[in-house]
Amino acid sequence: MQLRLLVLFLLVPTLIHATITTGHLSAQEEVEVVVDEGQIATVSGRSESLQAVIEDLCASAGVHLLSFDAEDRPIVAGYEKIALHELLPRLLKEESYFVGLRAGPQGETRVATLRVIGQNRSGAPLTPPTDLRAALDSMAEQRPAPAFQIPPALLRSSFNSENTATRERAAKYVRERLLGNVGQSQRFISMDSETLGRVLRPYKYAGDILTQVRDLHDDAAVKIKLNDIIRAMERPQ
Repeated sequence: MQLRLLVLFLLVPTLIHATITTGHLSAQEEVEVVVDEGQIATVSGRSESLQAVIEDLCASAGVHLLSFDAEDRPIVAGYEKIALHELLPRLLKEESYFVGLRAGPQGETRVATLRVIGQNRSGAPLTPPTDLRAALDSMAEQRPAPAFQIPPALLRSSFNSENTATRERAAKYVRERLLGNVGQSQRFISMDSETLGRVLRPYKYAGDILTQVRDLHDDAAVKIKLNDIIRAMERPQ
């Protein structure tokens, strides 16, 4: 399936259906990122890292993030149920980037690849080089299925949270969004338990969240894998 390459830079204010505000939401960083199977996305809350939010979106939507070379910045967002290809220009309104698009099962527009190349405060248009277009098309067609990954923004906002409801939402997100189909579960099971244990060990409530996921999940193999990871986290370093 041939990709179309778009370069988006300026966001016309009259096209905004949701708002990014400059108001103060909370002293504690917490952002909700949810993407369904049709790449309909919700981003709501405050984060000190736009890059983390973009990484989270891409991981959740199955988008290949080629690079994020722009200067990181804070973001406060209030977008709900917006197509990902329409949401990206609103989140990346100060950045220049290339986005590779493809058609979904119903002919809808899906995002396949994203490359954030820098700041774009001037709004000057750029022409995508032919070699980059070819590289994006090739990578989108040949890339393997993404490995299982808990989005960094979710780890920072929820796996250290003292708030029980926040941890419960994180457990539900992992179960439904990251382990919600056979392909995702198989990628998770194929991961090395010791490696995942080392990655999650610094997060205070990672064991609590994984225990909730285990208790809620129906797949016996996933339950065994979660137990292996929990034991790996508990082993002395």
